[in-house]
Formats: sequence, C-alpha cells, structure tokens
Amino acid sequence: MHGEFNLGDLSLENFQNLSFEDQNKLTGAKALIRARPFNPHLIADTKQLNDFLDTLATEIEKQEARKRRSGHAATAFRAALRALVLDLFFSAEG
Repeated sequence: MHGEFNLGDLSLENFQNLSFEDQNKLTGAKALIRARPFNPHLIADTKQLNDFLDTLATEIEKQEARKRRSGHAATAFRAALRALVLDLFFSAEG
C-alpha cells in the first residue's frame, strides 16, 4: 500500500483499484478461512419448507421496497432462495 489512507480519502473507483490485501487493510475485512463449497443441487419439497420460503421471500420483498418481480424473475428469485436455504440447512446438519 502506498502511504497511509483512510476510507474518506478514497473514491470508490480508487478503492476498487487497490489490491485485495490493501482493501482488507483499509476496511479491517478478513478472508474466510473455512469457506466451504456451495451445493446448489439439494432438493426438498415439503409444505413446511414451501411455507417458510414464501414467508422469507415476502419479508425480503417488503424490505426491498420495490415493485414486484416479473413472473420469470420471481421464479428465479425463489429458486435461488430455495438453493441457499437448503445448502445452509444441510451444512448445519452435517
């Protein structure tokens, strides 16, 4: 890193041009040491899971404060939520 910086001295473009290590030094971020692979291939289809995903999607959409997604975008969003939730659930079980 060239000299001492604080985040207030950097534009977003200049920050993005820094090396990953220098960005970490400035922000105090730490790299994940125990990262695990994401498994998007888990499948489950139960009423409880579907109810949970509906509630989760509704809450996220409320927080976004935006117009509803189109049919294809809504389907893709819910599929992504399903994959993330299942991956997190099964990783916690293992």
